Amino acid sequence: MPRPRDEGRRRALATRACAVFEKEGLGISAERLAQKLGIKRPTLLYYFPEYADILQAKLTDLLAQQSAFVGARVEPEPHPVRRLYARVRAIHQFHAGRGGQLSFLIQAFITTGGAPASELIRGASEFFDEQRSDLVRRLELGIRDGTVHPCEPEVVVGLCRAVIDGLVIQRLTGGSDPERVHALLWDSVLAPLVKREAPAKKGRAPRS
Repeated sequence: MPRPRDEGRRRALATRACAVFEKEGLGISAERLAQKLGIKRPTLLYYFPEYADILQAKLTDLLAQQSAFVGARVEPEPHPVRRLYARVRAIHQFHAGRGGQLSFLIQAFITTGGAPASELIRGASEFFDEQRSDLVRRLELGIRDGTVHPCEPEVVVGLCRAVIDGLVIQRLTGGSDPERVHALLWDSVLAPLVKREAPAKKGRAPRS
């Protein structure tokens, strides 16, 4: 029975391997890659039978980092509309310093014959389906408890998702300023949905 892989080490190796790919290209041999990582070729192949497995591990790790980063900025918000807006801003803040990683991963997947960009984006999107469903539920509850004006929660969350995905892609190609888009989204779409503020969470000062 094969021994279980150390997932922490696997993630660390994937991150280091991707750094090597960025410097030396995806044409690097498995032998040289293993040497660069300070391991033997059989160990490399044990953790990653294909180069696409390295890229997938790195993408999964990047999404997990995003989830933690965004969660820390969304969780303090008690109001469902403000919570949704905080998520939009936080995702773009996260990618502001990591857009190069995402761009590299998309190009690398295509180069290695892995999943096309559309599948990668869809897969990354599905990673956060549960969190988006939670935002919809919170808006529905907000409508019922009188903190949110009547609206179509799924449509509102879908619109914010389009803004999130669109600006992430635009950032890869040097697109528009997200701050101006955020301001328009808040002023024209989200702020009008705030019927009254939600009670502040315990230990947190109320929003002025």
